[in-house]
Amino acid sequence: MKDLYKALRPLRIKMILEKWIHFMFISTIVSMGVGMGIIIVSKFILIQNIPAKLLFILFLLLITGSIALLFRIPNIEDVAEKGDSLGFKERFITAFEIFQTGGNSLGPMERIMVEDAICHAQNSNFRKNYPILFPRKKIKILGIMIIGVILTGFVPSPVKDRLKYELEVKQRIIEETKKVEKIQENLKKDTKLTPKQVKMLNEELEKLKSNLKKVKNEEDIIRTNQKATKELKKISKDSVQRELNKVGENLSKHESTRELGDKLQQGNIEEIKRALEKLNKEIKNFNEEQIHQLANGLKQAAKDLENNPSLKQALMDYEEALNSGNLNDLQKEYENLSRELENLALENKELRESIDKIRKYISNSSQGDDIQQESQEYNQNGNPEDGKGEGQGQGKGQGQSQGQSQGQGQGQGQGHIPNENIYKREATDKQDYKAQVDGEKNETGTIHQKDEKTIGKRGESIPYQEVYHEYKKNAIKFLGDDSIPYGIKDLVEEYFSSLE
Repeated sequence: MKDLYKALRPLRIKMILEKWIHFMFISTIVSMGVGMGIIIVSKFILIQNIPAKLLFILFLLLITGSIALLFRIPNIEDVAEKGDSLGFKERFITAFEIFQTGGNSLGPMERIMVEDAICHAQNSNFRKNYPILFPRKKIKILGIMIIGVILTGFVPSPVKDRLKYELEVKQRIIEETKKVEKIQENLKKDTKLTPKQVKMLNEELEKLKSNLKKVKNEEDIIRTNQKATKELKKISKDSVQRELNKVGENLSKHESTRELGDKLQQGNIEEIKRALEKLNKEIKNFNEEQIHQLANGLKQAAKDLENNPSLKQALMDYEEALNSGNLNDLQKEYENLSRELENLALENKELRESIDKIRKYISNSSQGDDIQQESQEYNQNGNPEDGKGEGQGQGKGQGQSQGQSQGQGQGQGQGHIPNENIYKREATDKQDYKAQVDGEKNETGTIHQKDEKTIGKRGESIPYQEVYHEYKKNAIKFLGDDSIPYGIKDLVEEYFSSLE
């Protein structure tokens, strides 16, 4: 039996190769069909890296076909039948059946028949007598499938713009995720933070990455980043020493100490120093009522302290020096209070600084850069209205607006005229004025247009400083909302600083 098997081995190898070729053609045809389906679906649903996916499917099906061949390898009986079909008149199948029935105990006649079959198999050139035939039908089908895939790829998508937008969103998500991962890498290298603090920040960043995977549009990306910055701000606020936070809450209730109170709650030591120094300078210009309000605020802040007698005493001493009017004592107590607040602010300082950097990095990656760029472009284009004025400094400006109005103007200065009176925010002579706002087409092609009456009324002419402080107060209050990006906050603060 072994001799017969060995003699028919070349034929068996060619049969296996032929069957493998057939399996590969079938696998390729199936992969082309699947690929065509993916391309058609991609015309309506965003599918990225289609060529790579098609190659992977082809490779997977070729491997599957090769594995399937292992279960369809021809045995010795199949080889014997195939050999007899080449003109050997059932010699091989007869020898195979003799071995199957007689085993090793063969009679003289049976032995002669077996030896004859083995002899013919050994002397036959199966490689030449059994040519491998390629499946013509499968080749034609494969050619049609390849042409179909190519043509399908060139068919334009009916929702091309939507798919392009979705692709941009996906790429933006990848970029945002990489930025978060970069932050996590930097946290590992930050030796100032404790392992517990690093773990706490990493948990929030992991939540951010997880939420980014669920977003559907750029607005969701912005909201997700803002939600993350809000959670980080909460961690930062919770890290502020309890007594320092309590003092900040009390001082924030009073107009003169509101800025200092806000900085104390944030725990930023540099901002605390700056706000305290600013307050100490402004005290010299305070009237009696303002000094009284400030003293009451400090007294109330000291009263609510329980677990920090040194800070409580510093606040009370500063309040007494303020009431006495002695500038030397006031300066001394100011330095003492500044030192006490600084000591409290140093606790978890590194954590708050890291959180502040992370929040700015996340917020600026969402909107800040674009907003600042748009602002710079607007400032470069100039004011679209004509105007002349006198003020502090010297300068020239030229601006042009869209539509019919064009103009250029020269004037001196930026800012305002000293002791100038300007109108309050109510619009002058605009009450019940009808206005129409033209909308722009959205993604669905719909245009929204709305007619409204303005609610303005004749404004009151009052000193510039009063209007300026009212505007600044309302703007700072509005910026306290966590949903406002850092880019806008910085822009507004810089704007009001330039008007002082």
